[in-house]
This record gives sequence, C-alpha cells and structure tokens, in this order.
Amino acid sequence: MLANPAVCLNCGAQLGGSFCSQCGQRAVAAYPTTREMVGDVWVEVSGWDGRFARSFRTLIQRPGVLTVEALEGRRARYVSPVRLYLVASITYFLLAALSPNAPRTAQLPGPDQITINMLDPNPMTPEERAAAEHSLGRAPWWAQAMLRLPVLTDPVKFRRDFLETLPRVLFV
Repeated sequence: MLANPAVCLNCGAQLGGSFCSQCGQRAVAAYPTTREMVGDVWVEVSGWDGRFARSFRTLIQRPGVLTVEALEGRRARYVSPVRLYLVASITYFLLAALSPNAPRTAQLPGPDQITINMLDPNPMTPEERAAAEHSLGRAPWWAQAMLRLPVLTDPVKFRRDFLETLPRVLFV
C-alpha cells in the first residue's frame, strides 16, 4: 500500500496515523493496484491476525462455544461467522477442484445399506435392483423422488449431474 497520505481521502482532515480521526476511514491509496486489492480482500476475509486460528481451533475442539460466545457479545476475539463460512467455503471449493478422486459409489438410504458403483453403466443385477427398489420404498418420500429414477436407471449420468451441481448447492 501507499505510504499514508497526508490528508483523508474521504473528509479532507489531516491524518496522524493509519485511520482518520474525524471519520474513521482507513488511509489507503486513492487508486490501489490489483495486488493491493487482493491482499486487502484476503486480510478482510481470513482475519489472519490469530483470530482465524483461534476460531477454527475452538470450532473443532469445542463445537457450540463460538455460538455461545457470539450470543453473549464476546465477538472481537474470533472471526465473524460470515468470514469463517466464506473462508471454509473457498477452501473447500479449492480442495474439491484440485482433488481428482470424486465419489465412485453411492449408498442408498435405508436399513439394507445398498451400495451402487457410480462408474459402471450397469452396476446392478436384476436382484440387486429389486433390493434397491425395496430399500428405497422405506426411505423418506423426498429421497425416493430424488433417487429412484436417476440412480437406478443411469448411475453414471446421476454421478456426473451430482458432481456438477454439488458446489452450487453447497455455496447456496
């Protein structure tokens, strides 16, 4: 970033530090470079001042504590929930894009624990298909509607469509 300008670009007051004492705006260059903007976005989203590591560690070691802390007003020591979500989402999507090994099998809901090979165009014998139909008959209605035709008739297409749609669904 540019060395602190002499006057605030927002209100014109003299600056004595990194922030304007009149309006609170941070002293930044009027026309930042792309590198400066990307750096600012990363710092704003990740909060790499120790708060991110503390938030992530607390989230993993003691689930629910972050929620209690936020509800009780102790928010400054942790990354905001929105930032934590955005960083986790970005990290997931980067790792998912770099990971060539997508799921190759699907396990149908129900007590029978039927597994379907999603790479094989004809993954089931007629007996296995009947067992899968029976197992899906005991699944919730929404699972039946979602899985009956796509998984049992064309598992390869289902896998492709599922993998194409999953990132969008998780983001939303």
